[in-house]
Amino acid sequence: MNLNLPSFGTDPLLFVFLVLVGFFVVRELLTWYWKTNRIVSLLEQIDENTRKDIPIVSKKTTEAPTHNGPLAK
Repeated sequence: MNLNLPSFGTDPLLFVFLVLVGFFVVRELLTWYWKTNRIVSLLEQIDENTRKDIPIVSKKTTEAPTHNGPLAK
């Protein structure tokens, strides 16, 4: 049984190159469609802004936190 499969001959690197290019093109289309790049940049902005607002608390503090809200007596 003789199968006539396509032969890449001396150009297997061309085949690997085309597969990689195809992979990156499809990947870019999918990330554009699902807005993955935009979501990542928004999450990075949120993380950056959140870290700015967190006060640094000393680890040597031994006092218990107090609650001065409406339920405190």
